[in-house]
Amino acid sequence: MVSYIVTGGSEFLRGRVVRRLLDADGTAVVHVPTDRTGATLLALPAGVRVPQRDVPAIDHIVHLGPASAAAEQANHVTELRWTLASAARLGATLNYLSSVAVAGAHPGRFFEDDFDIGQPLTCAAHRVAFAAEELVRRARDVHWRIFRSGILTGDSRTGEIDRGGGTAPFLAAVARLTGLPAELPVILPDWGTTNVVPVDYVAAALAELVRRPGQHSRTFHLVNPARQGFGELYAALARAAGAPRGIALPGSGILFDRLARLPGYPLLRDHVLDLLGIPALAPAQVRVPAEFIDDTTRARLRNTGIAVPAFDSYADRLWTHWRRETETAPLALETIHRVAAPAPRRALAEV
Repeated sequence: MVSYIVTGGSEFLRGRVVRRLLDADGTAVVHVPTDRTGATLLALPAGVRVPQRDVPAIDHIVHLGPASAAAEQANHVTELRWTLASAARLGATLNYLSSVAVAGAHPGRFFEDDFDIGQPLTCAAHRVAFAAEELVRRARDVHWRIFRSGILTGDSRTGEIDRGGGTAPFLAAVARLTGLPAELPVILPDWGTTNVVPVDYVAAALAELVRRPGQHSRTFHLVNPARQGFGELYAALARAAGAPRGIALPGSGILFDRLARLPGYPLLRDHVLDLLGIPALAPAQVRVPAEFIDDTTRARLRNTGIAVPAFDSYADRLWTHWRRETETAPLALETIHRVAAPAPRRALAEV
């Protein structure tokens, strides 16, 4: 019997990881912290009531990182320190979900063994991701593995998307543009490239690799192996939504970066982004120019059926689910959640 503690992350990601671990091993036991003893506050599935008890022998701690951008900057490193201390005390392997943000503005290839190669860290999200991964790498009394995820989007099979997730603001922007004539081209800034992956791929790959023996002090890229331009992602969503096609101005991203140094420009930029429903920091947080090499990960996942689908193969599902959710938003979401939530496979013990 293998025993896990799963901490951090949003419920949207965490629930999928837990289900994958339980589906893969019918004898596994998964514990989810529910109090603030230093770990991220996590809620049990609706209806689950279990008594508190001592923590048994734990084989793995799976730490899924911050649940939101706010948590990322305020609490992430503190919670990770607590998690590392817990892994050392329990003798458990720490499986840490990091982010492609550690590559910052590095323009070339970024391999799974790469970490500090002098890359510029141009925003707070990059710096926090780098500091957190460095903390794990320097741990000497803990067996660790690092999994670097691309920018999470929704579920490629169902289209379900986390409204607090990395690509949610851009779906909101597409929704606002659907009111314009479809034949009217929209001028888009050239924000460069990113790396978007669906949540079901990350959950499946993580659960598969966590269960593999050994592989300590290794890093795995849970990424899209090809760079993705923002214009490419917009085009896929616009086709699904019936929104105007976008035309990216070549070099406009560099121009906007230079304009950002001028007095008053950031206020104008943030106002335009606000009109589109995009948080001011979102473009910088999800822009990653590096090409992430995932050869080791793909080799480990060979013959498992776990692979990254192309964004345009599920963009219509994301849009359909988003539109349906926004149309029903005035309803009682708590009631909808309780009805829609699947029955837990087994009780998750509090720790």
